[in-house]
Amino acid sequence: NQWVQGTATNNGGTQSVYISNNGGTTNTYNNNTGSVTHFYKDISFPAGQSCINLSFDWRADGEAGVDRLRVFGISPTVTPVAGTQLGTGQIGGNFNSQTTYQNTTLTLPSAFAGTTQRIVFTWRNDGSAGNNPPAAVDNISITTSIPPTPSCTTYSLPVNGAAVCNAGQTLSWSPLSTPSCGSITYDVY
Repeated sequence: NQWVQGTATNNGGTQSVYISNNGGTTNTYNNNTGSVTHFYKDISFPAGQSCINLSFDWRADGEAGVDRLRVFGISPTVTPVAGTQLGTGQIGGNFNSQTTYQNTTLTLPSAFAGTTQRIVFTWRNDGSAGNNPPAAVDNISITTSIPPTPSCTTYSLPVNGAAVCNAGQTLSWSPLSTPSCGSITYDVY
């Protein structure tokens, strides 16, 4: 049960990266043998980016809740070792129980900006049972952007038809739409 780059499966194009127990001829695994296997790439993220997204297509069936695909962001000084699970840096959840390709977009930590990180895809199966196919990953992309600043709305007094009194005033408004990456804050003067 090892990662290979080949033509046995894909979600568009001609190749993907997938688990195979026969050198890449098929996207199948031996579900009676436990394994932990990784593939990774070091990515240098530009400074100043507050919105970093990792998008990929995946499928992985396996044994529900046990055999799974996971994604990690770790220091490039750490080299994943076959047979050993990574203990920290998981991004997103566990990916399994899907026989058809799914698209997933994960927002990476903003602390990655201005650093190099090792992005690791890990397949783990426990060797007790499971259904083919095991993990396959295709169409990996990383995008960075700075989310747009929402336009400001100015409110004039009196607010909500009431005059401001010395004891205070309650302000309310409809919130702005939250950008896909980041959050919205309000400045009240």
